[in-house]
Amino acid sequence: MKKINMSIVLNIIMIIFLLATFYWQYDQLFVTRITLVVFALIYLLFEVKKEYISKNKMVFIIFSAISLISIIISIIIDNSSVNNVPSDRDYLIPVFTFTLIVIMYKDFYAKKQ
Repeated sequence: MKKINMSIVLNIIMIIFLLATFYWQYDQLFVTRITLVVFALIYLLFEVKKEYISKNKMVFIIFSAISLISIIISIIIDNSSVNNVPSDRDYLIPVFTFTLIVIMYKDFYAKKQ
């Protein structure tokens, strides 16, 4: 019997939650949610192809930087398209994303040492 990989399960739960926010018709941060779904799918692919990513550290670092920059840009686009004042919580999304990327980085590369 195979061991359940919790990081893959958590990625799938996060993707389901992000897709559910579209169903709930939450109108704010539309572009940001689309961006987060795309990057969550790619990070799920990274979890599946863990051996390749653990050998190529630069691919993970470059993709992480690209994902953080694109999330920040999508938040700016979402807040500029809405006429109301941006929420302070919107700017915590990149902080949480960075924290998750650091945890994933440690998961990929701390076990090799």
